[in-house]
Amino acid sequence: MKTLKTSILLFAIMATAVAGKANQVNEKLSMKYAADTYVNALCHGQVKDIATIFDNDAKFTSTRGQNITNFTKSDILASLRSNKGIEQNCAVTSSVLEALPDQVIMKINMKYDAFTRVDIVTMLQTKAGWKITNVATTYQ
Repeated sequence: MKTLKTSILLFAIMATAVAGKANQVNEKLSMKYAADTYVNALCHGQVKDIATIFDNDAKFTSTRGQNITNFTKSDILASLRSNKGIEQNCAVTSSVLEALPDQVIMKINMKYDAFTRVDIVTMLQTKAGWKITNVATTYQ
């Protein structure tokens, strides 16, 4: 009887641990996690897990006046990682422009003293969770 009680107790502990881990994994697949991870990397230099939120074919475009520059996923990752731990001196706001069941378009404003950086971010729900597929950046 003692062995049965011990076995049940161990099973309950393991089930709780597995459920906690599953919730953590499910959270990392969410749209909120992808959005928060991007904003935290961009604005606060927190680059942990940043590579996991971008689709492999993600496209990045930056427009400054008449100059349009395209970047790859590896370009953006290198740029974000080079700013690891750096807190941007700006006010950050974000809003959802469009939300569909499998696609979300967000607007992120980073207001500095002399200009505002605006990112329009497209995210899609994939088999591997929500991924950023496109970021268009302009400066105002």
